[in-house]
Amino acid sequence: MWKEQFFRLTLTTLFRLSKGCEIHGTDSGQCTYRYLPETYQNETEKQARNIAQSLWACEDGDDCMPYCGKYIAAYYPVCVPQTSFLSRDQNFPQGRFLSHTTREKDRWVEESAIAMIEERISIETNRTARKLGVDEYGNKGRTKVRFHKNKACQESYKKFACWLNFPRCDGEESLPMCQSVCENFFRVCGHEEDLWMCDDLIDNTDLSASVKRDPSHIFPGA
Repeated sequence: MWKEQFFRLTLTTLFRLSKGCEIHGTDSGQCTYRYLPETYQNETEKQARNIAQSLWACEDGDDCMPYCGKYIAAYYPVCVPQTSFLSRDQNFPQGRFLSHTTREKDRWVEESAIAMIEERISIETNRTARKLGVDEYGNKGRTKVRFHKNKACQESYKKFACWLNFPRCDGEESLPMCQSVCENFFRVCGHEEDLWMCDDLIDNTDLSASVKRDPSHIFPGA
């Protein structure tokens, strides 16, 4: 059950190069540089950092991104939901994405990531399965422990979920996650290589220089 949900999330949110800033394959996104400190070049470094942080660290506002912002906002321009709904047409007489804001998307990612981690820990610590000597699928053996008491894996999954759902962008193009970033998540959480779904992603070293590597730190441009 968990693997089906996890890989469905992975398959539906790995982004390919597109003609516009897209989220989940739809034309519902816009590329923004507002969370990047370097956008505010007329300010001092500290002021620019504070201005950028104030735009994503807020709680009440359509453009706030308090959960995923701490993982992505200072590192790359991000594709976020359009704040205004798309115009009416024959297929959508009421318009589209009226409440599809950055804040709502950020809240959904947070709730989904936490729920997924809690579900996985529940599976890994199931006493009945241990007593019966079976894994999560009912086969003889033990469930692989990935998230339980593994803060590095839990943190990596949160970041992975944010980067999947708020992809990098370049002008009006959505960019896929770097292959090395993707692989690092699966490695930290102990997934066998045949389960890694990281093929056909790009690799880019431009964004990695200022970010210190550690086992739980997946970042764009690894």
